[in-house]
Amino acid sequence: MEENISQSILVSGESGAGKSEAIRHIIDYLSYISNPETGDYVGSKELSKGALEVKLMSIHEVLSSFGNAKTTRNNDSSRFGKYLQIGFNRAGKVMGGEISAYLLEKSRIVSHHASERNYHIFYQLCKGYSSLSPQSKPTEDLKDSQYYKYTQGEQHSIKGVDDATEFASLIRQMEAIGITNEEQKNIFQTIVAILNIGNLDFESAGDQSKVKNQDQARIVAELLGCAQNALSAALTSRVISTKTRRSQYHKYLDVKQSSESKDALSKALYGKVFEWLISRINRSLAPTDQKKSGDKPTWKSIGLLDIFGLESFEVNSFEQFCINYANEKLQSFFNEHFFKLEQLEYQSEGITWTQLDFIDNQACLDLIERKPTGLLPLLDEECVVPNGSDTNYLEKITSIHNQQKSATVNSLTSNASPQ
Repeated sequence: MEENISQSILVSGESGAGKSEAIRHIIDYLSYISNPETGDYVGSKELSKGALEVKLMSIHEVLSSFGNAKTTRNNDSSRFGKYLQIGFNRAGKVMGGEISAYLLEKSRIVSHHASERNYHIFYQLCKGYSSLSPQSKPTEDLKDSQYYKYTQGEQHSIKGVDDATEFASLIRQMEAIGITNEEQKNIFQTIVAILNIGNLDFESAGDQSKVKNQDQARIVAELLGCAQNALSAALTSRVISTKTRRSQYHKYLDVKQSSESKDALSKALYGKVFEWLISRINRSLAPTDQKKSGDKPTWKSIGLLDIFGLESFEVNSFEQFCINYANEKLQSFFNEHFFKLEQLEYQSEGITWTQLDFIDNQACLDLIERKPTGLLPLLDEECVVPNGSDTNYLEKITSIHNQQKSATVNSLTSNASPQ
């Protein structure tokens, strides 16, 4: 504040290292030392100390329910990245905040390892559904999480965690942020719809497919507020437009394609719920004058970047690959600024020091991103060439990177993975 310059704090590390907990303590500390008082700040009416502090702390629990899950290494792993800006006025008092989210792991919504769980909210809602007020309750009753395909697996609970209690706490935090009963109902109704979409089955009908369990389709249609026939048609066919957009035709899907369409719908719906939550939180944290004008904030801020944790599974999804790549880039940034450049500065100034050794991950980054032979540039190329395929992509990786120390290529049916 003395230098009137915005600052940022980056928190990174492996999954389970305590990044999100560290962010929570930083928020608590910044709220405390700013010591906001009820009254006016320059240009607008300031939120009361209690209200703003509660909101800043409440967003952590709300986003944890919708964006965290149990993994093999961490019972509360963040499956998205977030950047929180806490704005201060000239007196150094908190004015509000703004949050951005990155790379929500949508694949987890429809598939996860047997020893892991889907996002916490699915299990919390199943356990706490009966405690909802009539104004917040979805139109369709919920069954136990074991009933739904998207939440099936070995882990329906977490040792030492009561999902019903966590859900009751979530409701209190949503109310603190200002999410109304009607908004809560819409959120939970969409979550219930997603669970029921997962239970849709398809069967062959000649050269196409159809929904096998029509009663389940009726439940989903009612939850989404659409016609059952329209829902079934959307899941079992695809509308293709010509380049001129003057004509359209329907391509009917087989059973496998319809199942993929079902999963795509679930991921899209959950993504929209998450995006809406971020937007709603930002409206709640915005100063009064900004809410009225709609302008972007002009405050000086401290930004908190909580990056998703590095994890390596027996089989890694593309999203996990991107998460690990982001962590490698951050590690490279740290190496560049805290080892390479700093030691060059010491050398230029003639300072005597002991050379610090560190693990340089540049070879790993080159394997992933270096043009034209990196894994990502090769993937971009395979996506645009005619008749591109997974097999062709893997053949290119094998021929180019088989001798790389930073990659292991076992066979044509195996993955080439950065080590």
